[in-house]
Amino acid sequence: MAYTPTEWKDGDLISAARMNKLEQGVANEQVGPPGPQGAQGIQGIQGPIGPRGAQGEPGETGATGPAGPAGPGVPAGGAAGQVLAKKSGTDYDTEWIDPPEGGGGTFTETDPTVPTWAKQPNKPTYTAQDVGAIPSGAVTAIQVMTEAEYAALPGTAKSPSTLYLIKE
Repeated sequence: MAYTPTEWKDGDLISAARMNKLEQGVANEQVGPPGPQGAQGIQGIQGPIGPRGAQGEPGETGATGPAGPAGPGVPAGGAAGQVLAKKSGTDYDTEWIDPPEGGGGTFTETDPTVPTWAKQPNKPTYTAQDVGAIPSGAVTAIQVMTEAEYAALPGTAKSPSTLYLIKE
């Protein structure tokens, strides 16, 4: 039923019948055909993150995957007493070898190339000062020499205030 609006004039009485007609007209007009689609509005701001409980519970741990390929490291093999050595300058290019022979030599007490401090077999340890690495007082000089030149210096010629640097 279509609504016919009332034309109100000054002095008209408002009655229950007229008010009910108005209410029924409003109710009838609320159910009508939809209008055309409106333009999309601007995007709203990001809402707050929900409470931690809003997340789903963690799932069960999955099955272990297959083993991956072997990575670089110590290669398998080698016999007791062998050592690992580089075969080339390439990373991880190594091989097991027998240890090289040689090493520490022997010397005599009269060997002029051996420093005096090294000829003290009963002394268990040596300080840096014993071997001439640190002067006993303030450094007033620095002297660079070969090991043989240092060994050839008589003990009285070695100054406690000189730092001796041994070059290779």
